[in-house]
Amino acid sequence: MHKESRKKENLRFYFIEKPLKSSIMATFYIIIAYLIARFVIVQPLVRLAFSGYEQIDLVQYFFWGVTRYSMAFACLYLVGIILNKSWFKVAFCTKGFGKGLIASTPWIAYALAIFMIHFFLGSFYVGGLPYFPLHLVVQIGTGFFEEALTTGLLMTPFLLSLSHDWNNTTLKRVMFTVACALFFMLVHFQFHWFNMIYLFFAGITFGAAYVYSKNLLAIILAHGITNAFSWSFLQPPIYDVLNLVFIVGTIICIAGIVFAIIITVRAKPFAECSMIVAK
Repeated sequence: MHKESRKKENLRFYFIEKPLKSSIMATFYIIIAYLIARFVIVQPLVRLAFSGYEQIDLVQYFFWGVTRYSMAFACLYLVGIILNKSWFKVAFCTKGFGKGLIASTPWIAYALAIFMIHFFLGSFYVGGLPYFPLHLVVQIGTGFFEEALTTGLLMTPFLLSLSHDWNNTTLKRVMFTVACALFFMLVHFQFHWFNMIYLFFAGITFGAAYVYSKNLLAIILAHGITNAFSWSFLQPPIYDVLNLVFIVGTIICIAGIVFAIIITVRAKPFAECSMIVAK
């Protein structure tokens, strides 16, 4: 018990004293672990075990979700060490939940607008309805993993290190939020460049929402649920509505980025947040 406590204290000291270096290294190791688990372990084993099954892609998709939940736990465990709290309280704390949802509004508005455009123009993919429960479970796992990694693990130590001089580090907060959004965009390199623009916007929105609310749960749910609707009902891509999607999406993105910068500037220091300092 004493050794475990000492280990946690050493890790917490390491993350807070060297926030940027330690967060980047931990993020790098977790991404490598995820890629190995997904492509070297899960994918081959699933294809071997379910080789004759017609819905093998769905089985593989489900196990990818399990992998994301596992990696999310590792990220949340480290964030819990940084904040000196249990990973469960970090993931499911309701303090600041409402602020987190409000701060995530630009991305929710974007996802809802794109959804409605497809619905009313007749390019709504009704074939995805039976798979919505599966997409919901898996994509909330995606929200857990990606937000625990990019907003939780990567941002928390850096933001805590700025708390002692919060009012004089506004530019650093904004620039680091932008940098994390770029990272979020780049880890989705497999997507079309058209989507990468909006992934950057999503990264900005969720990063700013975390800085403002200090609540991961709201951001995870906003991320996961909007993903689930997209994967269920907007697949495959419908290119005959891209012009309207681009116009509406661009307007919302510009307004959303301005909103994200404003709430990042107005956010209170992490050290003064009861969710952070409470045991």
